[in-house]
Amino acid sequence: MAKESSAKIDQNLFLFTEMLSCQGEYYLWSYDPEGNLLSTNCSYLYLDIILKRASCYNDLLEYSRTGTMPMIISATFGLIWGAVFERDNGVLNRIHILGPAFTQLPSRSEMEAVLRGTDSGTRKWSPKLIRRLESLPVITFTNFCQRLMMLHYCVCGEHIQLSDINLYTGIIDVLRGRASNPGSEEDAFDRELPDRNKVYRAEQMLLNMIREGDLHYKESLSDIASVFNGKQQLSKNALQHAKLSQVIMIALASRSAIEGGVSPEIIYPRSDAYIKDVDNAQNAPEITGIGMSMIDDFINLVHSKNADQNLSKPVRSCCDYIESHLEEKLAISDLARRVGYTDYYLSRKFKSETGLSVNDYIKNARIRRAKTLMTTTDLSIQEISDMLGFSARSFFAEVFKQVVGIPPAQWRDENKVM
Repeated sequence: MAKESSAKIDQNLFLFTEMLSCQGEYYLWSYDPEGNLLSTNCSYLYLDIILKRASCYNDLLEYSRTGTMPMIISATFGLIWGAVFERDNGVLNRIHILGPAFTQLPSRSEMEAVLRGTDSGTRKWSPKLIRRLESLPVITFTNFCQRLMMLHYCVCGEHIQLSDINLYTGIIDVLRGRASNPGSEEDAFDRELPDRNKVYRAEQMLLNMIREGDLHYKESLSDIASVFNGKQQLSKNALQHAKLSQVIMIALASRSAIEGGVSPEIIYPRSDAYIKDVDNAQNAPEITGIGMSMIDDFINLVHSKNADQNLSKPVRSCCDYIESHLEEKLAISDLARRVGYTDYYLSRKFKSETGLSVNDYIKNARIRRAKTLMTTTDLSIQEISDMLGFSARSFFAEVFKQVVGIPPAQWRDENKVM
């Protein structure tokens, strides 16, 4: 009975592979319960080695002992396999695996970059491997699931829904894993994704720090960054992914800063400026530096806002206007006219409530903006001085040193992104 059943399944699998061959180079692999390869229509067996080097492979075998529904194992890279389990009277007989396929094809340079970190033997055949990978099907996740549901029907004779498929997301990034030991071939094929719950909690912790204006955020930032390490990529291009991730974080941080009490009129122009800086960035460290400056900027804005809760509405309005117009000419007379005060009355009221004269407040705000520009852009100190309305670079340097304690060139050198 079991042999007849297996023979019928083999016939179904043959028809299944024939049908898929019309749609691309799809491979089907059959394994025994211990994971030994029984048969395949693929002549390039190193793809089997890649699968078995995945950190999730043993988890797949463990799941196969009791699992009945198909499982998809996916790499952050976009490389996926799908497994279906053949049972005879409840006992596992064979494991049938469809794949690999890409949900998005990485560039050749990305594949070469990772393979350069493997041993000399791997480097020798890596051009052949890359060509083979480039020939794999590129398919949407939904379409891949549909093919896996068809394979399940061929093996188990059971119609299932998309929601019945299990997705294992703890698998390695097969070709883009950033190994702790770049020279290790196993590391290049064996990097686990972070726990999604930990990523979410770390993200919420950071956003809450922005919302509360917590100046002690740097003490927790290294722990937060370690959780985000290896976060699943949104794009096949590493630089594009870094930009997309940072833009998303800027948007979330902007909302948190507004929730923390900072005026949207202040946050949105700054947010737009940071997004523009990210778009113009040339490498990942530069993008990281922009993100760090954004976080520091928004946290300080929220902190200042919370510290100034006793400010009257007219003075608060003047502060908000100053913060959002730092690149324009700012005069006490213009501010006084906005709130309906005389110059003299506004000057006295402003200093009484903030502890600073209007001119000193403008000066300090412009220096804060200058520090941001020096860490997130390639603008020269002269250009930053001109942008912020200082009459000369020497005057800008003098004011900067007065506020910060060191000249701008020295500060930029000490705070540049490595």
